[in-house]
Amino acid sequence: MWDAIKDTAQLFYHISGVGLLLLGIYAARQVLHSAGQLSVSKQKLAVLKKQLEVNESNIKLQEKDLALRKEELDRSAKVSASEVVSSYMNDFLPNANKVCMEWEKQGLSNYEGTVNKDFFHGNLKQNEIQMATDKFNTDGFIASMNMLESISAQVILGVADSDTAFHSIGRSFCHEVSVSYDALCLIRKYRRFNHWGNIVSLYNTWTEALNAEEENNDDSSQPIE
Repeated sequence: MWDAIKDTAQLFYHISGVGLLLLGIYAARQVLHSAGQLSVSKQKLAVLKKQLEVNESNIKLQEKDLALRKEELDRSAKVSASEVVSSYMNDFLPNANKVCMEWEKQGLSNYEGTVNKDFFHGNLKQNEIQMATDKFNTDGFIASMNMLESISAQVILGVADSDTAFHSIGRSFCHEVSVSYDALCLIRKYRRFNHWGNIVSLYNTWTEALNAEEENNDDSSQPIE
């Protein structure tokens, strides 16, 4: 009896040993498999890191390229602004002065009333329309305004740098537009056509800038308490 029990115990011992061996082999294989996956993951991470470095380098190159292009555009806009100033001084002003001389000969005066931002025909009073018509029909007026529209368009569209042009001709520009306000309004009877719209837009922009300058000058002239 005891021999049978002993033989059975030995059998179970051998079986358990084999099971432990198989379990050990399986565990070892799992460890090796996990190690392999870890190695693959590390390789993937290394590839991703490299890709990120390449992307970061490309982004820096693009940012540098954009900065260079911006500098180039800024330089070009400043050059165009100087051309705009030259055109205003050498082409527009002489023609505008001739028109003003013709107005004086005809007994027509510069506009001195309120300037509305929209420059709309409907802003004119009935007694202003006849003078505005005579001023509008004066030889050279339309041509001079077309010159000013071309100059204004270059600034409004960003071809010429607005700040550069403003500091050179801003005050003169606003004056020339304001004294011709009634004649400008005459053609702007229908809003949808927006005749000489760039002149109007630039006048409003630069008038605000002039007002801001004057406010700053007033503030700086206040005594320190």
